[in-house]
Amino acid sequence: MCASYVMKWFKFIVTFLLAVGFAYLGFNLPSNFRSVDPRVLATAGKGTQTIQELAQARMEQDLVGPVKLIQAAGLAEVSDAQIQDAVHRQYYYPYTGGPDEHFANFLERIGEDAIGSSLALWNEESKFSATIFLLLRESNRQAIEDYLGESESPAISRLLESRASKGFQDIDPAHPISGAALDMSVLAAALLMKGNYFHPSLEQWLTNTTEEAIRDNDISIQELKRFYTAVLTLAVYLDWSQLKELVRTYEHWYPLEKTVFLFRNFAGAAGSDFQYGRAGSIEVSPVGVDSIEPLEAEGAEQPSTTSADYRPLLFTAILFSAQPAAVVDFVEQHKESAFEDLEAAIRLNESALTLLLDKQVEVYETPPTLFFMSFVGTALNKLQIPACLQFVVDKPYLALFLKILCLTLAGAFLMGDFVTSLGDTPVRSQTLASRSLNYGLIGIVFAMLAVIWVEPSILKGSQPKFDFDVANLFNTVHIEEMTELANTVGAASSDATNHSATVAIIIGFLVLQLIIFILGLLKLKSVRQDEGSTVMKLRLLENEENLFDTGLFVGLAGTVISLILLNVWHLKEASLVAAYASTLFGILFVAVLKIGFVRPYRNQLIREQEMIFEE
Repeated sequence: MCASYVMKWFKFIVTFLLAVGFAYLGFNLPSNFRSVDPRVLATAGKGTQTIQELAQARMEQDLVGPVKLIQAAGLAEVSDAQIQDAVHRQYYYPYTGGPDEHFANFLERIGEDAIGSSLALWNEESKFSATIFLLLRESNRQAIEDYLGESESPAISRLLESRASKGFQDIDPAHPISGAALDMSVLAAALLMKGNYFHPSLEQWLTNTTEEAIRDNDISIQELKRFYTAVLTLAVYLDWSQLKELVRTYEHWYPLEKTVFLFRNFAGAAGSDFQYGRAGSIEVSPVGVDSIEPLEAEGAEQPSTTSADYRPLLFTAILFSAQPAAVVDFVEQHKESAFEDLEAAIRLNESALTLLLDKQVEVYETPPTLFFMSFVGTALNKLQIPACLQFVVDKPYLALFLKILCLTLAGAFLMGDFVTSLGDTPVRSQTLASRSLNYGLIGIVFAMLAVIWVEPSILKGSQPKFDFDVANLFNTVHIEEMTELANTVGAASSDATNHSATVAIIIGFLVLQLIIFILGLLKLKSVRQDEGSTVMKLRLLENEENLFDTGLFVGLAGTVISLILLNVWHLKEASLVAAYASTLFGILFVAVLKIGFVRPYRNQLIREQEMIFEE
């Protein structure tokens, strides 16, 4: 008796230690389904360039403009004295934000008087860049054209020649850029091409599309109009050094157009001062007029604004990562919450930002289900194995698989004996395959619950992306708010409510299924302990078949209730996820109960009955 008692406790201690060990290994692999752990981001970028180093490198090149935006985003520190010293190295740096021989040549051609007249209303605190003021005057544009006319590049010549194409002369309501606005944008693009600031892929596209436009290809003309409008609207906000540093990161024109949309819609309170859309909304002064002033069209719809101006952060993320398309996709998917994650990654290093953009998932935040982490999180982080973090960086999918495997084994060792004992089925009477199946199913349920507990965002449905409505993106003086975007913004405030409702409903169905599962095990135990004959026990099991199937009935009922909530409470995400989860839980728990417990016991009774008949 004493030896049996000792062995029982020895088995308990061993299985408990194994469960703790596998759980420890599982949680030491922070590879998640729909988020990336900050520790993984920090590990990924050790030794790579920081944003502060990028800012200092730009300052060494006298590129003050980009550094000012990095500073505006609060991501780097450069002394005012260093900035002022760089700004005053050349007379034109205050206007351009840094060196550029081609823009400097243009300024030398128009002279100090024309510069003063063009910038009469501009100052360094203006919401508009000096670039757009310098391009507005017709005489200034003529000086740029004369300078570009001296270029030996046939691509630049064709770019200037394309303005006379019939497609650019016709007014298209869907793509209204024309006249002086088109002239400004083409000249700006030609200057960028002159300085080799376009990516080779983008420059090749621009050259080929220009040739097609000269041949009156309608699609090429429409694409060029959208491209030119994007360049010009960026020039409204960015000085020349900022514009060329941004543009050189793009391999295709379409992400550039999307960037304009994001600049417009995440401009915060400054959004009403940032003139997007039809460039013709800026008054163009004829030759001899000394003052110019940007005007707003009467009745123009004001842009939607967020609480903060995220344009400097958006600019910094694109500049630091050199992956504008990935940045745009990330903001598309996660909307305003994307900027907090981008900022966190940028503050770490370049590789951390690259990893975040490659994964296109949010940075992991401790959920309310782990409330105790605020007390013991520091102590638990000291138990983290650094090699595991590097393994997650190098082999993310394998790490996720091993994490689930470790949690499954932990659940099997921790809960296997407890759950099987509820059925009162002797372990020795079960085959190895039956015991393995029981423990495996228990481990899988445990792993699934552990993952949901640690990362409840896995239950969060996919978010609708922005509808850029590219066919009519510049249809009005300002980019009008898209219907899809308005719906998205309206739904954004209820994201937290929907997610909380999802988790609450899932947990409710899970607890209900656990109660039904335990009741089924207790009923099986009572049948086992009944003093009746084998035949009677088989009949009792048959009679309790409906009880054992209760989980399925409750799961289907939960699905129906969830679909009703979809129409009554308008909780679309919570209702759909709960509907799927309710049926899934019912199937899983009934399968574990009937295959893992009822079937082995019924097999035992059948064998006993056969033995009685043989006697």
